[in-house]
Amino acid sequence: MAFDFTVLAGPVIGAAIGYFTNYIAVKMLFRPLYPVYIGKWQLPFTPGIIPKGRGRLAKAVGEAVGEVLLTKKDFEQLFLSEQMQATVKHQVSIFYQKGAENQNTIKDTAIQLANPEKVEQFLSKTTDTVGELLYRKICEMDLGSIVGEKVAEIVRQKTQGTLLAMMLNDKMITGIEQMIKKELNQYVIEHGEALIYSKTKEEIYHFADKTIAEVIEGFPVTEEEIEQFAGTLYQRIVTDYFGTIMEHIPISQIVEEKIQMMDIKEIEKLTLSVMGKELHSIVSLGALIGLFIGCINLFF
Repeated sequence: MAFDFTVLAGPVIGAAIGYFTNYIAVKMLFRPLYPVYIGKWQLPFTPGIIPKGRGRLAKAVGEAVGEVLLTKKDFEQLFLSEQMQATVKHQVSIFYQKGAENQNTIKDTAIQLANPEKVEQFLSKTTDTVGELLYRKICEMDLGSIVGEKVAEIVRQKTQGTLLAMMLNDKMITGIEQMIKKELNQYVIEHGEALIYSKTKEEIYHFADKTIAEVIEGFPVTEEEIEQFAGTLYQRIVTDYFGTIMEHIPISQIVEEKIQMMDIKEIEKLTLSVMGKELHSIVSLGALIGLFIGCINLFF
């Protein structure tokens, strides 16, 4: 007796219907990419589900990333992990070693980062600021009174109990003290600003002409101490300030805007690269369910 292949029609048709139904459903997640119009009438189900709801999708993904996946606590744990701290210390160590061998001057290095005019303006401004501050502080010190009182004190000590004390009485010493005070304060007023500015400029420009290696060599610290200090400073910054910084970084909004800016084809490609196998399994599952239902119909 020949086998009646028509009995397979039900399962085969069921498998085909399940396969193509799920295939169309998966395709309609993205397709069509844009609305389709007949005249002024927009066809139903156009655009696809994800293109049509991209705004809601972007907002939902942004909130999920910013409020659940990447929280302030997660970032703190990441930045305070032993691996991250070891990386920071290692980079500081490399920077220190390179600096210790760097023969470029501070001024030349600054010129590489900015133009020469900006560097010269900075040095000039620094000279003016430091010179003005020193001059004002010296004037506030009343240098003439300090020197005059000290000279009078030394004269009294050195002449006490000697014949010279008979000639230099207290009135004369006080007169000398007042003269020193007056002359020195007058000298500071007339010449102090120019002298201080000149010396300040000399020292600042001399420092700027030092090599980075010379500056590092002048610090009485070891490489290990630098690493330890960098590690402590890094921990302090993350612990004390990272929370405040994160409050001003709208992660949810950034993710949402990024998704909104992406072309819908890019979103489709990204989704398929992540879930391509799963979506294909859904299509295959539709065929399997259709086949199963078709086989069941053979018994009824």
